[in-house]
Amino acid sequence: MSMTLSGGTVLLDARQLLERVALGPGMQVADLGCGATGHYIIPAARIVGASGMAYAVDIQKSALAGTAGRAKLAGVSNITYLWSDIERVGATSIPPASLDCAMLLNTLYLTTHPDRAIAEAARLTKPNGIVVIVEWKPDATAVGPAVHRRLTTDRIRVAAQSAQLVEESMFTAGAYHDGFLFRKG
Repeated sequence: MSMTLSGGTVLLDARQLLERVALGPGMQVADLGCGATGHYIIPAARIVGASGMAYAVDIQKSALAGTAGRAKLAGVSNITYLWSDIERVGATSIPPASLDCAMLLNTLYLTTHPDRAIAEAARLTKPNGIVVIVEWKPDATAVGPAVHRRLTTDRIRVAAQSAQLVEESMFTAGAYHDGFLFRKG
């Protein structure tokens, strides 16, 4: 499953990203800022299976409804939908330190306080768990938001370090995106 533009250009490939994160059966995963398509959380829920737990979190109820509809059409039933503001640390009703993987995918550029969203992801992730962040490359690209909305790699790294996350790797997540894998210490 890949997110593509109308001309066929692949923006982000969910399968490749989830392989990089090494999700497996029985794990707990959350897509923080999941959006309306279920692009990541539906395949993630399939991977973790009935013995795992998948959370779709968004501040927009319409986005959660869109993801729920797509999950139903896909026959995926192990997703819990949570309406929450990920920029309010402590607001998301996932048990603290319970996630094997928290995903912030193409989300931070939409936030006012990306450092708080990263802190919330870290709060929800168990020790030794993974926080994966994928964002638009900081420089102008053929598609994507205005440059002033994009986060620099330094800003992402500083916010992650402040949240007690340790960078494991930075990777190219597509022609227009960079990705980071952070581990919670």
